[in-house]
Amino acid sequence: YETVINAPDPHNVRSLREEELTRTPGSFGDPMRVIESLPGVSQVVWPLAIYAIRGANPGNTGFFVDGVRMPALYHFALGPSVIHPYFIEQVDFYPGGYPIRYGRYASGVVAAKTRTPPADRVHGSADVRLFDAGGLVVTPINEGRGSVAVAARMSYTGLIFSVLSPDYTFNYWDYQLRVEHKLGPGRLVLFGFGSGDRLGRKSRPDDDAQLDFHRLNARWLGAALGGRLAVDAIVGYDRSATSIKNLVPLPISVRSFTTGGRLAYVRPLVERLELELGGDGEYQRLRPRSQLMVAQEQDLFQNRSAVLGGAYAALNLRTGKASSWSLGLRHDLFVQQGTSVGEWGPRLSARQHVGGDVYLKAAAGRFVQQASLPVSVPGFESFGLATYGTQWSWQGSAGVEAPLGTALQLDVTGFFQRFQLTDLDSVFNYDPQLQIVDKRDGRAYGMELLIRRPVRERFYGWLSYTLS
Repeated sequence: YETVINAPDPHNVRSLREEELTRTPGSFGDPMRVIESLPGVSQVVWPLAIYAIRGANPGNTGFFVDGVRMPALYHFALGPSVIHPYFIEQVDFYPGGYPIRYGRYASGVVAAKTRTPPADRVHGSADVRLFDAGGLVVTPINEGRGSVAVAARMSYTGLIFSVLSPDYTFNYWDYQLRVEHKLGPGRLVLFGFGSGDRLGRKSRPDDDAQLDFHRLNARWLGAALGGRLAVDAIVGYDRSATSIKNLVPLPISVRSFTTGGRLAYVRPLVERLELELGGDGEYQRLRPRSQLMVAQEQDLFQNRSAVLGGAYAALNLRTGKASSWSLGLRHDLFVQQGTSVGEWGPRLSARQHVGGDVYLKAAAGRFVQQASLPVSVPGFESFGLATYGTQWSWQGSAGVEAPLGTALQLDVTGFFQRFQLTDLDSVFNYDPQLQIVDKRDGRAYGMELLIRRPVRERFYGWLSYTLS
């Protein structure tokens, strides 16, 4: 038997678990694509997994797996996620007002948690779909004190793609390795993963576009210093390149190397009050290359290094019947090419019980991000700090959660945000001598409606509507 106890979360979060992650219609059995059916999400072009959250650009939403920032969560084109569904235990979607432990994104956050594989015996699975095939093997180690899980997937989309477009070919692959073992009063988890995509032309083998990245995260989490402690060390490599002149008029390639770390600590102070402290840092070395010398006038195409860091503190109060409040302050530092910018981000989130099973919720805060392309591309980041500064948003939301009959739950949320974001300067008349992106002011407001029947019922699901 398994019992899951969720502490009350003051943030406006929509959590999905179990069958909801793999059996939701339209998601291709992919846990990370389930969010496209939730309120506040606009899919830019179906079936591409590119989402605009509450009016911001897709590149303003962060994707994390066990706290590790993902340079790309989906394969381009058909868009399955780069993580095998087996590894995902829970997906938390924050359309706005995300927790203080996350930072450097001006819109929302999608955070996935990996599961602890069973360590009783060897497990295996294989899956074959219309466009790819993969498999997974899990085995216990050290008499059940730990486990090793290995997964991989390879596409055969070239056969299908050649029917739709005889001159183009497309394929992708990904892999995951997870090792977990008890260590002291906690457990050590090594999680390595990577993916690759290639879109090419049959008539011109050198005319192609490629994306690939690799990440390795070492995490220890357990009891320490009278509280709960999690420590991460991360290394990564990204590579992106395009030379398809029919799609992108500027041949460019970029390699980037990343190292970083995270620390999160939560300690009870008095009854129902806890202190949350933490920080994270990241060092990036980016090496772009272009056949056009004039492109090097752009900061995006110059060799550069960047340091990104953040520190935070918050007080979390839980009172009454699952009521919770969180008041915190985060500071993010951006350093690139001799320019440094520090930004403060105050945040407040609350979920207050008012009677029966009715709750009021509210969130407000300021969120910052360095200049970015409208759509996240591995390696094309950390640029233009001296020219554009940072992106920012002031977010506010308020809503109510209440039962609807005996088995339905109603969630209504109104939101408003002001932001200043970087967007493409021109989509149709690109000139490498001109700036690629430009900063623009904007605002977004609307209402999100979610009627949900929980997964514990034999018949479950949800209806969502967004007015934005």
